Amino acid sequence: TLPEGWGRDRAAGMARAQGRAFAERYGEDPFARSHGELFLDLFRARLTGPGLYLLDEPEVPLSPTNQLALLAMIRDAAAEGSQFLIATPLVIAFTAASIQALPARLPDLLAVLGAGRLRTLWLLAREARLGLLAAVMAGFGAVVSEVGASMAVGGNLAGDTRVLTTAIVTETSRADTERAIAYGLVLLAMAFAIVAVLTVVQQRSPR
Repeated sequence: TLPEGWGRDRAAGMARAQGRAFAERYGEDPFARSHGELFLDLFRARLTGPGLYLLDEPEVPLSPTNQLALLAMIRDAAAEGSQFLIATPLVIAFTAASIQALPARLPDLLAVLGAGRLRTLWLLAREARLGLLAAVMAGFGAVVSEVGASMAVGGNLAGDTRVLTTAIVTETSRADTERAIAYGLVLLAMAFAIVAVLTVVQQRSPR
């Protein structure tokens, strides 16, 4: 039999070990700082070298000053060969759901019929095309309406990195409501057109 209080002592020991590891990586008492400062330190610690980084609205917990610091880190990492993807959770969730909805034995069946790895991937993607197109539409909707991430990653430089969403924010801040509404109508028209095309492709019967 286990001694009395063994589970409590074990849980307390694990918590202390995790606290020490957290403090070693992010500094003593990281929760004494603001949420934005903690996030920025966490991002700095996780940005360990060239690689692919998946982010979802990283600017949300940050102040304007820390957003500029985050932008500088992203640009430095991109110069070293890193790549960043924004708005990934929706796309990954829809893609995973569409693939998991396929029959579990379908890959084995395709292998028995002689399909190679690339051919199998192509056939699975073709069978899950409705869900994959839904993932594309969800990702497009998230990206085309993004403001904060656009400013954090690309800035808001006229003629360089300014996009429709950041232009709308800029014109609104200048009290130029008419131009902001015009930009908004252009954005809506573009979004409706692209979603309509993707919907037609999604609902079209396969040949």
